[in-house]
Amino acid sequence: MKIAIDALGIHYYGGGRSATLNLFEPLFALDNENEYLIFLSQSEPTLRSPKGKVQQQIVPIKNRFILRIWAQLEIPRLIKDFDLIHFSKNLGVFRVPTPFIITLYDTTTVIHPNLFPLIDVWYWKYIQKINLQQADAIVAISNSTAQDISKMLI
Repeated sequence: MKIAIDALGIHYYGGGRSATLNLFEPLFALDNENEYLIFLSQSEPTLRSPKGKVQQQIVPIKNRFILRIWAQLEIPRLIKDFDLIHFSKNLGVFRVPTPFIITLYDTTTVIHPNLFPLIDVWYWKYIQKINLQQADAIVAISNSTAQDISKMLI
């Protein structure tokens, strides 16, 4: 299989980075069959495979809004020949030509909208909701997140 992974933004230290690295480092070390293309904001030396089955595509856009626009426009085009894409850090994109999975760490933006910029709240209430409804699978990292997703986003 050819699997694409959107891991844009994991260069910021925090729970999303740790969880993503802890998921993919052992997978890439063990999986010698599938081919991976991982979209990153900067190179991640630990996200490699012994047999060279992991390629990193670095997208050096620092502005997070421009980065998401890039993802919306370019990822569907770049993964036309792939069997699956995993959006590993909460946010999906539209018009993906392949089955896709979204991993969701929390729904804090929807639960506590007063703590976030208005544009983030709007994105989660409208854009993210559509992405989640269209996903072939959603990975919630806790029962609490799963319950929040079913109540608020789907």
